[in-house]
Amino acid sequence: MQEKLFPNTSENPIVYKILLMTAFSIIGYFFQDSFLFFTLREIL
Repeated sequence: MQEKLFPNTSENPIVYKILLMTAFSIIGYFFQDSFLFFTLREIL
């Protein structure tokens, strides 16, 4: 199921991280909370 939704995840894990970084960046931009960026650095 996940392979169909994310076909590039298994082949290119870096792309998945970029998507996560983009998502956190968008969330941080709207909420204007630097804590989200700090948490992102801790996760990655």
